[in-house]
Amino acid sequence: LCIPLVYGFTRRLVGNSTRGTAAGLVAALCMALSHVQVFHGQEARMYAFFMLFALASAYAFLRMLEGGGRWWWALNVLANAMLIWAHFFGALLVATQAVVLLVCYGRQWRPWFGWGLAHAAPALPMAAWVLTIPRQPGELHGYYAPPSTSQLFWDLFGDDLALRGSMGFAHRLQLTPDTPAWVRWHPAVDALFTALFVLAGCYAAVRAIRAWRRTEPARHAWLFTVLWLVLPLAVLALVSHTLAPVYSSRYTVHASVPLYVGLGGLVALLPGRAGLRGVAVSLLAACYAYQLILGW
Repeated sequence: LCIPLVYGFTRRLVGNSTRGTAAGLVAALCMALSHVQVFHGQEARMYAFFMLFALASAYAFLRMLEGGGRWWWALNVLANAMLIWAHFFGALLVATQAVVLLVCYGRQWRPWFGWGLAHAAPALPMAAWVLTIPRQPGELHGYYAPPSTSQLFWDLFGDDLALRGSMGFAHRLQLTPDTPAWVRWHPAVDALFTALFVLAGCYAAVRAIRAWRRTEPARHAWLFTVLWLVLPLAVLALVSHTLAPVYSSRYTVHASVPLYVGLGGLVALLPGRAGLRGVAVSLLAACYAYQLILGW
């Protein structure tokens, strides 16, 4: 279910055209082959549902920004309610949407006020429960710590790297003379993969700026995509540095989707007839396959 949602979100954002279809397929491929997404999808915890509800919420929110009817508003509220109840840090994505709605509607307070009021019913009981959680002993969650700048960078652009991202297993990798040569390639492959994700983030940012300057109808959707990438991670890091260390990149695992969108958009810019798209997709799939094998 997550894969078609990523495809649908990307296709509508980039445009319902051949280029949009190509971008959607590439983004869906990233979602399907992502090491961290496969891990959480197979784990017997709430994160598979966490991801599903985040994507359903984002897709419904995109349709809202396009001027969709009340059903899309209702579906967004329902998905957000399920997201918050799957994990209370799902509220970070809801807050991101709230910021975009304030920018989108401004002084037209009724849409965003009604949207916020509709979230009160599911959010207030969850907030009351969180506030009554007894203080936990330090040794129970001693692995939490405020993130360093390096950790923030890798969680932003390296989540899909088997040895660097949120599920990184670098501490388990012991290089010996008997280590296969292909395993020793991982620094070069990681550098290439990271560069692709940085380019994807830059593409999304440039696309959002251009849409805003040209007052394109999709400018708010692109703003949401960029904020989705950075805002949940930034808020979680800020809370960890100022209030209590609660940082873990699995709480923002859904924020990798804007990078998949960016990669799809970049590949879609390449001319299809010259075979460059096929080469780019093959290279991307090879990088993902390498990370999957390395992770296992």
